[in-house]
Amino acid sequence: MVIFKYTLEVADLQGLYMPKGAKLLTVQNQHGRPQLWALVDLREMRVPRRIAIYGTGNEIPDYPGVYVATFQQINGSLVWHVFDKGEVEGRF
Repeated sequence: MVIFKYTLEVADLQGLYMPKGAKLLTVQNQHGRPQLWALVDLREMRVPRRIAIYGTGNEIPDYPGVYVATFQQINGSLVWHVFDKGEVEGRF
């Protein structure tokens, strides 16, 4: 097992390819960009995983996903909340 870092876009929904069963640990800004850290098993096949990011005060679906972390940008002017929507069969 190792901890890997993935750069996120501030977007409602995005996809990442990660080893199957990766455990999402946290999201924080690093050098002005949101980064996701995950505990991964490199022996596992990479599979698509969906990540959702919602801004404070914005509408979210009834099932937003599993909460991962909250991060801020622009000295706290923007606050984002990251949710794991899970692994996806096939492609995005």
